[in-house]
Amino acid sequence: MANNKAPIIAVHPPAPSAAKIGYVVERVQNGSFNESELINLYDNAKKRDVSAIMDVIKIRMRADFPRAATRKFGPKENDRKISLTESPK
Repeated sequence: MANNKAPIIAVHPPAPSAAKIGYVVERVQNGSFNESELINLYDNAKKRDVSAIMDVIKIRMRADFPRAATRKFGPKENDRKISLTESPK
């Protein structure tokens, strides 16, 4: 019996250039995005593993949209608790 299934190909989105990352970071810092746009942008940055954009979005969301930031990232105190419980290297 022949296998007629097409092979699954994992496609990774291309990494953005440094200029593009800088542009997006600047726009996030200036407050150019609303809550849902920031969430979508964070998810896209996470898929592409762009930590610079992810970090700036997290800071902006904590400042402008604290309820949404808590839903997305958890309570603010969790960040501090994790760093206090980690053993020094």
